[in-house]
Amino acid sequence: MPSNILDRVLLPIASPKDARTTCELALPRIADANGSVICVNVVEKGGGSLDPTSPTQQEERAEEVFEIVTDECEVKGIPLETRILYGTDVVETIFEAAEEEDVTAIAFTPRESNRLTDLLAGSPGYSIMKRANRPVVVFPPRSDD
Repeated sequence: MPSNILDRVLLPIASPKDARTTCELALPRIADANGSVICVNVVEKGGGSLDPTSPTQQEERAEEVFEIVTDECEVKGIPLETRILYGTDVVETIFEAAEEEDVTAIAFTPRESNRLTDLLAGSPGYSIMKRANRPVVVFPPRSDD
């Protein structure tokens, strides 16, 4: 049984900007806890609809994300694994990965958004918090941003 919620953390990262923000806020705490990271990027399948970006472009973006996270984890001495995931439901795909990897927590930093839109339509972050079957750690943006 893990002794710390940050022992084995799943970090879902959506973009290079998200990677930089999440690394800045989450990795110092994970390093302090001597935790490890599994960084995932979900390539959302359209479920029959046409996607404006090709799978190759989406995979290239995922590799850019992984490069940022890898560099930051190396600096902080955090063990890292990376995975490109494919699914029609981003949140469900994250949950499946969390279960498969047996992580102690799912952690993320909320992206900038419109709170009214999040309330009415829901956001992936809100869905993760509401539907998770394991601890969720939310690293809030810095108040000086």
